[in-house]
Amino acid sequence: MTTPTTTPTTTPTTGSTSTDGTVAAPSTATQASLYQQLRGHLAALKLHTAAEHLPAVLDHAVTEQLSLTAALERLLALEVDATEARRLAGRLRFASLPTPATLEEFDYDAQPCGCREPCRLTRPARTHV
Repeated sequence: MTTPTTTPTTTPTTGSTSTDGTVAAPSTATQASLYQQLRGHLAALKLHTAAEHLPAVLDHAVTEQLSLTAALERLLALEVDATEARRLAGRLRFASLPTPATLEEFDYDAQPCGCREPCRLTRPARTHV
């Protein structure tokens, strides 16, 4: 019985780390290609916020020596936050809520009674003594 031989594969890093802790561009063509493929996959999945923040998250992961799981969690948390914000904004637009009104914006001149003072409901009630 023969066992198939496999060659070990290595996962390229994001780039070489300089002495000041910043991450340089991917050091090999393979790493650059994988990075571009990753950005392409994020764009194809319409994870635009994750694609936008990918370089910063990778830099942070390298400088803080985060695990792959922690870096992925950070990247996806950014995407989830952006998605929830977009959904909330859409729901608020769809609700067609009236614009908030304040007493400062109230047009007292347009009132039929012609009174120029705020409504009696805004003043404290007077008590009879």
